[in-house]
Amino acid sequence: MGTVAYVQAASLLALTVSALAVTACCIRRLLLPGWVGAPARLAETVIALTAVILAAQLLGAVGALRSGPLVAVCLAMAAATTWGVRRAPARRAGRCAAPRPASAVPRAGLLPCAVAAVAVTAVLVRWMQHTLNALHGGINEYDTLFYHLPFAARFAQDASLTGLHYVGDGPPAFYPANGELVHALGMVLFSNDFLSPLLNLGWLGLALLAGWCIGRPSGLGPATTVAVALVCALPGMAGLQPGSAKNDIVALALLLAAVALLRNGRGSRRVLVLAALAAGLAVGTRLNLLVPVAALGVAVVALEHRGGRATAAALWFGGTLAGGGFWFARNLAAVSNPLPFFGVDIFGVLTLPSTTPPAFCGTTSLAHFAARPSLFGEHIVPQLPSALGGRWWLLLALVAGGIVAGLASGRAPMARALALVAVASAVAYVFTPATAGGPDGSCFDSNTRFAIPAIALGIVLLPLVLARTQERGLAAVAVLALAVAALVRVPLNPAPVLAAAAAVGAASVLASGAWRALPRRVLATGVAALALLAGLAGWHEQRTYLDGRWARPILLEPAEEAYRVLRDVRGARIAVTGLSAHYPLYGLHLSNRVEFPATRAGARFVDPADCAAWLAALSRGRYEYVMTARRGDRPPAAADWTARHPGATRILAAAPGTTNPRGDPWSWQLFRLAPGRSPAARACDGAPRAAHPSGA
Repeated sequence: MGTVAYVQAASLLALTVSALAVTACCIRRLLLPGWVGAPARLAETVIALTAVILAAQLLGAVGALRSGPLVAVCLAMAAATTWGVRRAPARRAGRCAAPRPASAVPRAGLLPCAVAAVAVTAVLVRWMQHTLNALHGGINEYDTLFYHLPFAARFAQDASLTGLHYVGDGPPAFYPANGELVHALGMVLFSNDFLSPLLNLGWLGLALLAGWCIGRPSGLGPATTVAVALVCALPGMAGLQPGSAKNDIVALALLLAAVALLRNGRGSRRVLVLAALAAGLAVGTRLNLLVPVAALGVAVVALEHRGGRATAAALWFGGTLAGGGFWFARNLAAVSNPLPFFGVDIFGVLTLPSTTPPAFCGTTSLAHFAARPSLFGEHIVPQLPSALGGRWWLLLALVAGGIVAGLASGRAPMARALALVAVASAVAYVFTPATAGGPDGSCFDSNTRFAIPAIALGIVLLPLVLARTQERGLAAVAVLALAVAALVRVPLNPAPVLAAAAAVGAASVLASGAWRALPRRVLATGVAALALLAGLAGWHEQRTYLDGRWARPILLEPAEEAYRVLRDVRGARIAVTGLSAHYPLYGLHLSNRVEFPATRAGARFVDPADCAAWLAALSRGRYEYVMTARRGDRPPAAADWTARHPGATRILAAAPGTTNPRGDPWSWQLFRLAPGRSPAARACDGAPRAAHPSGA
C-alpha cells in the first residue's frame, strides 16, 4: 500500500471515527445529560457501535457497503445529531437517572488502582505479543482463516450482506456476523485487512471499561476490572483472540457493557434500551450469547415493579432485536428458518429446514460426558489445563464462589439476578452442541470459549458481593491480582511490555483527568502530535504487515508457498476444496473470488460427488485457479479430477513429506485453468470416485 493510498485510507478512517464520536456524544447528551466519566464513555461507545453497525447493515442490505456511502452516512448522522442537540431544550439530569456523582461514589483508592494497573498490564502484555506476531508474520488462527475473515472479505467484495457464503462447512454460512462486519468496514476503508489484527485490542479495551463501570457504583472499579482482565487472560482468550478475528472477546465486551449500563442506570428506561442494544449486538455476534442475553432480559424484567414489567420486557426485546436481528432475518429470507441449525417438521404443516451438522466438532455436548463419569475423567479432565490454565481449579473456585455468594446475597437483588444469569449461561454451555466435540472430546479445550459468559459473570460477582468495605475492596483486588499472577505467564519481550505499559499509562492519565489542567493550546498541540505519531506508526506497521504476511511457515495447513504465488494476483476466480484455512487465497488486495464449488438445496450445501460433477462446477464457475488439498501424504481425488480438465496446468504442489507444525502430513496442489476450454464428455473415464472431493 503506497503512501498516498495509506494517507487517503487513514483520512477516511479518521473522518468516520470522528463522525461517529460526534454522533455518540450528541445522542448521549440528548438521552443521558447527567452522565459523566467512565459510564458516559461506555454509553457513547455502545451508541457509536450501534450506529455504525446498523448503518452498515442498512447499506449492506441494498448492496451499497462502499467507503463513499459509509462515510456519507456517518457524516449525515453527525450533522443530524448535532442539529438535534442545538434544537433540543435543556433537560434536568435527575430525570435521566444519572449514575451516582463522583462525590457520592466510594473512592477506589490509589493502592487498589495501582494494583489493578499492574494486573491489567500483565494481561495486556500477552495480548500485545500475539498482536505483534500477527502484524509481523500474518494471522495464523484457524477459525479466522476458515470463516471469520472470508466472511468479512466477501462482504467487502459484494458491498452486500444478504448472501450466504459457503466455506466448506454448512453451519457457518448462517452464523450471525456483527464481528465480521466490523472487519469488513476496515477492509472497505483500506482495501486490505491491515486493521484486522488490531481490532480485538479495541474490544478488549471495551471489556475492561465495562468491568470498571460494573464496580464503580460500589467503589470497586479496580477489583471488577481485574476480574475481567483475569477472564481475558485465559488460554481461550489470550491465546486465540489477540491478533485474530475471533469474536469471543467481541461478544464478552458487549455483554459486560450491557451489565455495566444496567448497574449504573438505576432503573432508567433510556439506559435499559441502550443496554438491550448492547446485548443485541452480542447476540448478533455469537450464537452462544442467546441464553445469557435472554436470561439477563428475564432478570431485568423481574427486578422491575409489577406495573412496569410489560414495558421493560417490550423495551428489552425491541432493543435486542434491533441490535442482533439482522442476521436471523437474513436467514429467514434465504432459507425460511432464522435458526437453520435446528430443523422443525410438525406433520408437514410447519417445516423449517435445517443445515448439515458441523463438519469438524460435531454435535456432542459436554452433557454427554457429564452423564458418563469414566469418559469424563478419561477425555475431559486431562484437557482442563490447556482449556483453563494449569491452575484451572483456582479459576473454577473463584467462579463458583462468586455465583454462590451472589445467590446468597439477600440485600443485593441485582447481584442475585446476575448470579442466576451466570447459572443459566453455565447450564446452556453444558448442553450446547459441539462443546465436547466427538466421542473423544477433541474440541473441549478450544470450545471452553462458549463458557466465557458464565465464567466472567461469576468472577465479576465475587468482589461485588463480598467486598462491602474499602478494606475488603483492597483485599478483593489483591486476591484477583494474585490469581492473575498464578494463571498468567507474561512474556518479557521488550516490545509488548512497552506497548502494554504505554496503553495502561495513557488510559490512567485519561481516567485521572489530569489533562484537563493543561492549557488548550498545549492540549491541542499534544493531541496533534499523538495523532501524527499514530499515523506514522500505522504507516510503518501496515508496510511491515502487508510485506510479511505468511512469509514463514506458521499455518496448520501448510500452503504458504501457494499463498505467496497468489498474493499479488488481482480479481481471479479461485476454486478450493479440502483447505479450511483458505483466507490467504483472497490475495493482498482482497480482490480474488474464492469459492468452494457447491450447490445449495434449501439450507444445505451439496459438494460435487464425482469427477463429472466437479468438472461441471469448475466450468460453471469460470475459475482461473483451483486449489486442492487434504491431510495425508496422497493427493485428494479432486486433484486427479482437476488434472483431467483440458485447460488445467499444475503450477505448484506440496513437496513430498510436507508436514504442518504438529507433524501431520499434508498434500496440496495448485492448478491454473486456461479460459474458454470445456471438459470433454469422456474426460472422467476411469477417474477415481470419492465421497468428498478432498478425499477426506
